Formats: sequence, structure tokens, C-alpha cells
Amino acid sequence: MPAMIDTWNNVDREVLRDATSQLALLTFGGRCRMSNLDPHVTRLACGIHGIAPFFGTQVRSGTVSFGDELDAWFVGQSEHNRRRLTLMRDELCVTFDAFKRAGIEIIPLKGSAMILDDLDTIAWRPMADLDVLVSDPDKRQVDLAFAHAGYCLHGQSWKHRQYGPCDAGDRPLFTDSEHPGNPRNIESHPAVAEMFRGFRWDITPWIMNNLRQVDGVSIPTDRAMSLHLAVHLSVSILEATTRMIHILDFARVVDQAGGVSGIRQAVEKSGIEQHARFIYPAVALAAQWTAHSHLQAYEKELRPHVSPALPPWLARVDFHDISWAGREDRGVLDRVGLWARSPAERLRMLSCTILPSPALLASAGYSGSGPLAAVSWYPKHYRHLMRRILG
Repeated sequence: MPAMIDTWNNVDREVLRDATSQLALLTFGGRCRMSNLDPHVTRLACGIHGIAPFFGTQVRSGTVSFGDELDAWFVGQSEHNRRRLTLMRDELCVTFDAFKRAGIEIIPLKGSAMILDDLDTIAWRPMADLDVLVSDPDKRQVDLAFAHAGYCLHGQSWKHRQYGPCDAGDRPLFTDSEHPGNPRNIESHPAVAEMFRGFRWDITPWIMNNLRQVDGVSIPTDRAMSLHLAVHLSVSILEATTRMIHILDFARVVDQAGGVSGIRQAVEKSGIEQHARFIYPAVALAAQWTAHSHLQAYEKELRPHVSPALPPWLARVDFHDISWAGREDRGVLDRVGLWARSPAERLRMLSCTILPSPALLASAGYSGSGPLAAVSWYPKHYRHLMRRILG
């Protein structure tokens, strides 16, 4: 998540919710009460949902106007984001050269692949970091390859190892959202996998079997990219870390892929009863907000294979609820009912909440690795759980 503009500690949550709802209507082609949008809250909501550069392109084209103050800010955000993406692409190319010299395979994922393929097309898409797939088991050689590109290991979790500039020093953190000067890290994934409360789906084989070449670099095809974005977005919806820009991104890649055939093939071969819920939230929400015909048809196809509670919840939830700004307002166990399809699965998820394994806590975002790190996670987990229960 990039740095947020302004502070949100003194912002009324209902005002923020309303502004978010109005901006969602505008983002996906509807009309909103623009006269009611407070500039401070609007900037905050746009920062949370990554849509400031998108609106900057809209203002430039004359499609929309928010008034002189906000128009200037949106255009500035668009310019900031383009410079940031250009820097990230150049840094990514340096990293690929270092890995080529080391003889280690590296695959760009999500936004990293997009900026290599066509930066102009996605200049409205903000990026906080660069994601790559590096499955080589020799961590020392991988660390050396990153070091030769100017990146050193800063942290690790179950999902990825995070690398940042070796000469990071005390660099300023700009609060102007997509500022090109803000830190740019690389997240190196040993596998392309998502986990939700003990349920895991590794789609690495689908990614590796569906690659194409762009300027000598292997990147996922649009079919593979659409699957990855669907799984990532679905888990972010359930974990309340969604941004509106994720929906636009997913629908755009589905268009480029010519539909959902790549997603359908992966789900059916992996087992639709277990894996439909890894993509259904993304498909349903994108179908609802973009009116994409392929996604609308596929949502109906997937619906019988998910929990009966999930479709109506997705139909009424708003973007504030599924973003990090609203995650603390949700019930402690509401995800159990949304995900589980049987009493046995509900019991399994309940036990994972009360007595989580170290692997499960790692998947929830606690940083570090090894026994000492795992021991420190449990007090944090139970303190957070009690805060949620007691309000």
C-alpha cells in the first residue's frame, strides 16, 4: 500500500464511506454527487483505492471535472504515477540483467509484467512494489543476484521475501500518495499461491505453462494473468484489503484474454468444488460493477459451487467494507460463513481462528520466519482478536 495522503484519524468514517461509494459510481461509469465531495476526504478515498491516477487521465481527457483544486491534484497524481512506473520498469530491467548473469530464472508477476509489456496502457495503474516469481531454492544465490541489482533482503514471510535498496538510508516518505520518490521494493515469491484460513491454492504450474516473450523476458500470458488476478483479488476481498483499481485491472485483463477460458480451465482441472471460491468473489464483484458479459455469465456458472452466504454478501457489500479502512468494522467470524461450505469446514476455520498454526499466522501477514518469529506472532494475534471481540 503506498503512503496515504493526509491523515485519516480525524475523518468521520461514514463521510469516508459515502465519498467512497460516490467515487465507485464514477469509477465504473456511473454518476455521483460531485458537489458533495469534500476535497480532503476525496483525496483520502482515492489514495486508499488507488484511483487518483485513473481520474487524472479522465480529467486530462475532459471526461470529468471535480473543480480546479481537485482537478490539479488528480493530474499531478497521474504525472507522479507515470514517473514512478517508469522508474520501476528501469529498476526491473536492471534486476533481470543481474539474474540473467547469475543464470537464475525470474518471472515478472501482475503489475511487473504489465509495465514491461506496455507501460503507456497501464499508466493509470499505481504500484507499490514489484512482484516476481523466483523458484530457485538456493536463497544465497538469489540474494546475491538481487544485491548485484542494488537490492538487499529487508524481510520475509510465508508468501515472499522482500528486497529493498541496499543503500536505503533515511529516505523521506512522501504523503502525496503515488509520489515517485516513495520506497519501491521487490517481493520475490517462491510460488504463486494464495492462502485463506488454512485453504491454499498454488497456481504456479498454470503460470509457468502459460508464458510469452516480451523483449527477451518471459511474462505470463493474459489467460494466466487473469487467473492470478482473480485469485489475488478474491482473497483481498475476503481479507478486506481491496482497492477499486484491482477491479478495473482484472476486468481489463479478462478483456485482453478474450474471456474467462483460462480461469475456467484452471479451476475445472484443479477441482471446482474446492477452488471456485478462490475466484468467485473477484468474478462476482467485477461482474456487478463493470457489467462485463463474460464475467456475468461465469458468475452464474460458479454460484452453485460456493457457500450460499457468499453471493448475497457480495451483492450488498460496499468498497469501504472490503478495503483496509473498513476491515476493523467487520465481525470476527463473518468470513467463516462466507467461505465454508459444510459444518466440518466451519469447525476447521473456527479452530484456525482460536488456535492458528504458525503457517496460518504467517499467511495473515505477520512478518519474519523461524521459531522466534512464530512465538512473537501469537500475543499479537490474540490481542488483535480481543480488540475485535470487545470493540
